[in-house]
Amino acid sequence: MVLTLDIVLLALTAAFCLWLAVVGAQRRQFSGAATFAWLMLAITIWTGLSAVHRLPLAIDTRVILAQFQVIGIVSVAPLWFLFGRLHARAVPYTPTQGVLFWVIPVLIVADVMFQGTHGWYWTGVAQRTTNPADGLEYFYGPLFWISVVYAYGLVLGGTWMVLRSLRDSPPQYRSQVVALALASTVPLVANALYVARVTPDYTPMAFALSGGVFGWSLFSRYLMNVMPMARGMLFDRFVDAVFVLDADYHVLDTNAAARTLAGLVSHGRPIAQVLPWWGRLINGDTRQADGPSVIRHDARMLDVGVTPLNSQDGQLVGWLVVVRDITDRLRAEDERVALDRRLQEQQHTESLTLLAGGLAHDFNNLLAGIMGNADMLTMRLPAEARELREMAHAITVGSERAADLVAKMLAYAGEGAGPAEPVDIEALAREMGDLLRASVARRTRLLLEVVPTPQVMADATQVRQVILNLVVNACEAIDDTDDPASTTAQVILRTGVERLPASPRGPLVPTPAVPAGQYVFLEVEDSGAGMSADTVARMFDPFFTTKTTGRGLGLASVQGIVRQHHGAFAVHSVEGRGTTVRVWFPGP
Repeated sequence: MVLTLDIVLLALTAAFCLWLAVVGAQRRQFSGAATFAWLMLAITIWTGLSAVHRLPLAIDTRVILAQFQVIGIVSVAPLWFLFGRLHARAVPYTPTQGVLFWVIPVLIVADVMFQGTHGWYWTGVAQRTTNPADGLEYFYGPLFWISVVYAYGLVLGGTWMVLRSLRDSPPQYRSQVVALALASTVPLVANALYVARVTPDYTPMAFALSGGVFGWSLFSRYLMNVMPMARGMLFDRFVDAVFVLDADYHVLDTNAAARTLAGLVSHGRPIAQVLPWWGRLINGDTRQADGPSVIRHDARMLDVGVTPLNSQDGQLVGWLVVVRDITDRLRAEDERVALDRRLQEQQHTESLTLLAGGLAHDFNNLLAGIMGNADMLTMRLPAEARELREMAHAITVGSERAADLVAKMLAYAGEGAGPAEPVDIEALAREMGDLLRASVARRTRLLLEVVPTPQVMADATQVRQVILNLVVNACEAIDDTDDPASTTAQVILRTGVERLPASPRGPLVPTPAVPAGQYVFLEVEDSGAGMSADTVARMFDPFFTTKTTGRGLGLASVQGIVRQHHGAFAVHSVEGRGTTVRVWFPGP
């Protein structure tokens, strides 16, 4: 058996490509390394069996070798194309698209294995001479020419994608890309010349050259090294959307986040057609936030940074646009501010509650002594000392009024409630109808829109106090309007049942959260002057009042009573349009 130069070269090429496949498999953690390993394995099968095929063997044996050699041949083009996609960071293909790459290779292998040399790929085979050392001549059918067009198309497509990645590669890695493209095109040219009957089959020698180029890239140019692939992975895995534009604002490149934001963008497309809000950005329709501009698009807030890209001589060559979705961050910031505000309000309320409770208890003790001494003084005064008796009576009346203030302060502090009992709020509101109508001004109508409600466990006296304070406060708000004699001046008292999922939401401004469940509510709506946001924020503070006269404890006691009953209240007020106050009591 004579080993010719081409057999030796093919055997060495097969061994070298097999070694490259092992190296690629060991570095499979890098993007494209696994595909590179399979590519080298396919070339190993092609060149290795080609070397054996050239030995002086029987025709049947050579045909069997050629059948298995086809597996490697038809696998090279799809694997190179897939490798080129990964190296160039092209848009990932779906599993269905990945399967389609292998339809034609699978059909070819099936035809060769089952039909042999009398199928659609090979239509026949013949020995060139009577010398067994001479090669065989295969006659090709239509499936072969389909495979040629398909393979050349995939190789050219993969090579084009690899070359396209030149613009994104750092200068020290561009020679690697050139080497990969050269290694893929040399066997393609050699095979094309052989198929066209222009030259003998130099394809194996071309693969030997390609193997050398791959080896050079592997060691001298860091093929499969982490740096060029890490750069691509970093660009694609960057959480912000990145658009690379030329000087005329045409898209040159995008990362994965940008494709998620704007969809698949064809290169060269104007950025104004890709991002609908781009015109607002360049026209200044933004607010500044530490440099970049913030754009509201639909329900999202986008932080946009535009950085010019200049050449070494200072000429503008493009733009780098980075888009960050800050909607969640702003929402979290708003929630944090709201939480801080609620915490401050809670601390403010707790401080006032402690102050009111302490003052009320101490003042109550003083009043007890004053009222007791006033009563004893009245008992000891002679009947004819009428003037002194009137003075003592005035002391008693003043003390009783002071005691009423103390009771309201205790109510604000959540104390002083009587025993809880079943209370029908709808019946209570109807019962107080006459008293409430007497409390409103003549020019104001009081409307009762009450419906039957379940009973709640509450102190009936304190519930009456809540209703009276809210209605009186609403009537006083109507007195503050420019036209208090208006025929539309009215106060509406409503009752009803509502199921709250959590703390009341919507247009009303709720108190701290309450458990989800069924609640009975009473609501007072007036057509008065309304209040500003600052007034609403302070309306339940003790001793706060917008009147020239008054003590400012009515609504403060309402807040204390509601809090004591584990309920909630909410206020909605618009200046010039009136105020609505709703109070919820836990249902049965």
